[in-house]
Amino acid sequence: MASQCFDTSARNQDHRSGRRGGYQESEKFRGCNFVTQLPSAIGIFCDDLREEKTEQETIVGVFPDNIMFPSVPGGFSKLALYVRITFPSDANPGEIEVRMVMPDGNEFRSNVDPALVEKTRIDSQEQGNPISTIISRLVFGGFMVTKLGRIIVHARIGSREMIIATLNLTSQVTGTTN
Repeated sequence: MASQCFDTSARNQDHRSGRRGGYQESEKFRGCNFVTQLPSAIGIFCDDLREEKTEQETIVGVFPDNIMFPSVPGGFSKLALYVRITFPSDANPGEIEVRMVMPDGNEFRSNVDPALVEKTRIDSQEQGNPISTIISRLVFGGFMVTKLGRIIVHARIGSREMIIATLNLTSQVTGTTN
């Protein structure tokens, strides 16, 4: 069976220099013109997350980059974070952790079970999928904001750490974060 290749090279090039700096080519795509930066992750702040019976995810009420509060302390009746983590199915990504840092320095951490990572890799390989994906959901009810500023979400996948989402909490009166 011939492998399928998708030419996304134009989208993945550094357009200033015409080269592909910083991108890694997965073994499954070797010989293809499909270059991805893996592992990767993205986070989306929203009102709610719903797991459907069809195994689909519904993301409700995606927040913009800036949220204004009339006063602090304040809060969200519910705050959710949807995180999608991808890595090559032919390599163990190592430990996976999602960390949300609040403006006051408090942190919320979530570690992905290594058994789930391995099962996901094996399932992806058995399906012939060169990329494995893990979804992480954090949902907070009655989420209090005690200090204005930026919520920063980090993902650590093996030895690679990246910022995957931010949410700027500002004052409705002044438009500032302090």
